[in-house]
Amino acid sequence: MLLKRNLWLRWDKGTAQAGLTLIEVMASVAIIALAGTAALLAVGGAQAGSLKMAQYDQALGLATTIAEEIKDRPQNIIGWVIEVPGDALGNESQSSIVLIVPPPGITFAWTYPLYNGFQCTISSNPTSNSASVNYKVQVQTPQGLTATITAPVLPSS
Repeated sequence: MLLKRNLWLRWDKGTAQAGLTLIEVMASVAIIALAGTAALLAVGGAQAGSLKMAQYDQALGLATTIAEEIKDRPQNIIGWVIEVPGDALGNESQSSIVLIVPPPGITFAWTYPLYNGFQCTISSNPTSNSASVNYKVQVQTPQGLTATITAPVLPSS
């Protein structure tokens, strides 16, 4: 019997059969499975990184919204009650969140649960009542990333 070798096929003139051996088929299936697994892992890693950054961007936007609310409110003796609208929260099922912020001159750090694992911490550590006060607004994502914005508040005249 004379065997003619082709790159992919074995052909035997005596029986007129062509095909791949079992070991060649198994090797090609293993190679395809490894390539497919690598491709799926790469796509999964990219999606996880994308979700993490999207949540950080959401936390940064929320911290900015809260800091702007603090800066824009006139201060009074009891501080501020800030109502963050649901559309700023990115959560249509929740209409709003009420945050209570003490007036300048009080050292504090309060943490509020927001939604879906997000948390907001508002803190202040003033040096004197006559100087401007910096409120620090931190919003933490469920993965632990923290977006921090400072809201300077001038004393009322």
